[in-house]
Amino acid sequence: MGAQSGDLRIWTIGRDVGQSALVVRDERLSRCHAAVCYDSTNGFILYDNTSTNGSYVNGVRIRRSHMLQDGDRVRLASLKFGFFRSSEYRRAKSPSAELLQHIEEGIAPPTLPIETDPDAQSADLDWGANVSEETLYFLHQTPGEGTHDFGN
Repeated sequence: MGAQSGDLRIWTIGRDVGQSALVVRDERLSRCHAAVCYDSTNGFILYDNTSTNGSYVNGVRIRRSHMLQDGDRVRLASLKFGFFRSSEYRRAKSPSAELLQHIEEGIAPPTLPIETDPDAQSADLDWGANVSEETLYFLHQTPGEGTHDFGN
């Protein structure tokens, strides 16, 4: 989940609130699809958790892990986002108790496979004219800031 141990930080990404710290309601995403890990020695690394529909960095499917670089384009199943490191960030408001209750009551359905071959489609992804218009996740390297544990 949003675990930390010393200089190691882990953000799990998936569609099941019981298995992932960053929950995205996308039926093509596995329950615990991938994880982004940060450690002070290696930086940020994306790990694919043997997901059904794969994890891609810059259009190339990763088989286990990939060290993320500033500006990388990441796709987890049908979820796309740009990865950027930033020394400046804004802390998001904590979610309301009502939202947290709604999230915890959700039950994730089984993963639906993508109907087309993701390898054939990877070169055709339309990232738009400006990656900053895509969904951006800013992960700050300072332990204890910018993450939320959804009661797990």
